Amino acid sequence: MSSPLVRPEGLTSIGASAFYNCSKFTGTLVLPQNLTYLGESAFYNCKGFTGELVVPNGVQTLPKRVFGNMTGITSLVIGTGVTSIYSYSTTNYPEYNAFYNLKRVTEVTFLSTTVPALVYQTTPFVQMTSLEKVLVPGEAYTAYSTAYSSYLPANVRLQ
Repeated sequence: MSSPLVRPEGLTSIGASAFYNCSKFTGTLVLPQNLTYLGESAFYNCKGFTGELVVPNGVQTLPKRVFGNMTGITSLVIGTGVTSIYSYSTTNYPEYNAFYNLKRVTEVTFLSTTVPALVYQTTPFVQMTSLEKVLVPGEAYTAYSTAYSSYLPANVRLQ
């Protein structure tokens, strides 16, 4: 039997591997607005979730494999508080990337005017084979373009 993820009120932290390999949840993963911490691999390989995934503004770091291999997610919104995104080699251990293999994601939206740093300065968009566009605030377009353009596949537009 599958069901939506029900989270307790006031949840501010989701630890490392908390839902690693989960398979019984369905529907949209709604992270609480007061969330401030996500641990490594917190939702790695959770395949039942679908739709848009919004990272709340209080989260500062998107660590290794946090949302990797969540193959049902179709769009990703990165909150204003995110200052770093774990990105690793596309050759050695590509699955370590925070967004590895989000293969149905067509759009990534960054809400912050401050560009999140990329750990190890490699692409965060590994195996995001359906990605069409990356949306950024207009006033920060030049900064995002400078930081991320070389990491975007040729068919992906930065807007």
